[in-house]
Amino acid sequence: MANSKDNDVTVLLNNGDGTFQTHMNYVFGGLLVDIISDDFNNDARLDLAVVDFTKNTVSVLLGFGDGIFPTQMNYTVGPSPTFLIADDFNNDSISDLVVTNKDDNSVSVLLGNGDGTLRTPMKYKVGQYSLSPISGDFNNDRKLDLVVVNQGDNTLDMLLGNGDGTFRTQMKQLVDDNPIDITSGDFNKDGVLDLALAHFDYNIVSVLLNNGQGLFQTRMNYTVGSGPHDVRSDDFNNDSIVDLVVLNYYGGSVSMLLGTGDGTFQSQMQSPVDFSSQSLILGHFNNDNTLDLAVANFRSSSVSVLLGNGNGTFRDQIRCKVGEFPLIVISGDLNNDDRLDLAVIIPDNTVSVLLGNGDGTFWTQMTSTVGNSPKSIISGDFNNDTKLDLVVANSDNNSVSVLLGNGDGAFQTQINFSVERYPACLISNDFNNDKKLDLIVANNGSNTVAVLLGNGNGTFSFHMSYIVGSSPQSVITDDFNHDTRLDLAVVSFKENAVSILLGNGDGTFRAKMSSASGSSPQSVISGDFNSDHILDLAVTNSNDVIHNVSILLGNGNGTFRSHMSYIVGSSPQSIISGDFNNDTILDLAVSSFHDNTVSVLLGNGDGTFGTPLHYTVGSGPVSVRSGDFNKDGKPDLVVTNSGSGDLSVLLNSCK
Repeated sequence: MANSKDNDVTVLLNNGDGTFQTHMNYVFGGLLVDIISDDFNNDARLDLAVVDFTKNTVSVLLGFGDGIFPTQMNYTVGPSPTFLIADDFNNDSISDLVVTNKDDNSVSVLLGNGDGTLRTPMKYKVGQYSLSPISGDFNNDRKLDLVVVNQGDNTLDMLLGNGDGTFRTQMKQLVDDNPIDITSGDFNKDGVLDLALAHFDYNIVSVLLNNGQGLFQTRMNYTVGSGPHDVRSDDFNNDSIVDLVVLNYYGGSVSMLLGTGDGTFQSQMQSPVDFSSQSLILGHFNNDNTLDLAVANFRSSSVSVLLGNGNGTFRDQIRCKVGEFPLIVISGDLNNDDRLDLAVIIPDNTVSVLLGNGDGTFWTQMTSTVGNSPKSIISGDFNNDTKLDLVVANSDNNSVSVLLGNGDGAFQTQINFSVERYPACLISNDFNNDKKLDLIVANNGSNTVAVLLGNGNGTFSFHMSYIVGSSPQSVITDDFNHDTRLDLAVVSFKENAVSILLGNGDGTFRAKMSSASGSSPQSVISGDFNSDHILDLAVTNSNDVIHNVSILLGNGNGTFRSHMSYIVGSSPQSIISGDFNNDTILDLAVSSFHDNTVSVLLGNGDGTFGTPLHYTVGSGPVSVRSGDFNKDGKPDLVVTNSGSGDLSVLLNSCK
């Protein structure tokens, strides 16, 4: 992909399952605006061609077939070149190039020599502010023609090919206002190529049917999302009829218009992507013979992959309405029906319970009252009756609320236990080896973690607290030094560090050891990310400038070393790990509050991760959790959206 801000080209190698990993960047000097791939030197290896807007050049990078492009050749074209296509215009079985030049209203044709070099450009005048060129045999003479859309004078230019790389008989045709992109296909199955144009300001796609001589007469308009600017044609629902897909810049969506075979299209179906998405490509990214989409996202500096279902739709999210501004969600079988349910804390001092149907949907919302300003929630059997209970940390009245479960999804009245100032996070486990669940509470106001030992009947006794970093946000437990005793890891928002407290096995812990994290850490999880049988850490960092995930590799003695960081969405909050693509390697999922996305980073098994895949959810996502919500054996995701007051359920479609 061409990156206009960094003036470079990024190559992402496909893993074969619809995910990609970053391979290499190639730096240019000017403003890159378009890129295509083709075999320009007939060595059966794909090469690249890149348009540089400020240098008025096209660069050809010859590929070695291993994802590396060492050889670069530059060719001068017209002023301010914008868009580029490749095809064989002179019937010599060698790829040629056509470039639109914005400032002198022309197209440049560069014929290939077959060795990766190109001949001197030939120029043809077209309309004002020419944008997207396409090629095809539009007059049925078995010679490739060109059609150019001109945004400045709302016209199409038709240049009929002579079959030798030259063109003749320019025909001009008026179209609807502000055309920005064009595609072709046989929309009415008459053996002749038709056209479809995206009109940015009017939120429509216009379809023009060809009379067989290169003239386009019938015009039909179809409503799509806001700011359509990239339109493509193909068969997305496997019915042998050409469909249209449109990327909407302002709408934050992709519109699908399924063809009927007579030149008309059904009303749009939309799939969410990032706002201000720049470009769209099609491909079989997960090798299931169903067309998928990939979208370049300008604001989040990411690529979104939408895997096709084979019926013209793409993987979508399920939304469940809960109370206003939901914060944290957990899952568990709360009514003993062998189906995962959800429990969500709401800022109105309640917990909402949604019982699962086993197909990824949920029903029967029940609420239970807890303390003031609940911040964290966990589940476990705290009174040893084989029924799941809930514990909630309440920030404003410095307490934890215990709700004992009845086994039917309902809970008894809360029992409260005092803790230190502003509890922000809690976890449970058996820290003193008495086979009773205990609690660890991170207290944001006192910069401590407190240990509450369980009595086995749903009550707890305060045991001891330990100093950690300033403003602790998140705490986890695991065995970080291989002594079979549970330890603690705590991220501290104001200290930019992770505090490690090694456990003694009796409910006490040693003094903290600190490892640097990123700036303003929010959440931490553990896992063996580099397959060395030693636990590592992943931390979300959410300061005003850098929004990333830091990977800290474990040394096996409770200390950690910084390894690598990955940019995710704006203001990352919660992080979890799991094997989301069924390759036995741990992956990560991160909720990003300001981007309204969940980012999935697929692990490579060596401590590194692939380029994040971003999935749009509701407004203001805070917490993300995983579970098999539709009982298909695959881990799904559920996200609390504090801004839209609902939950998003993302069902896993990995093969």
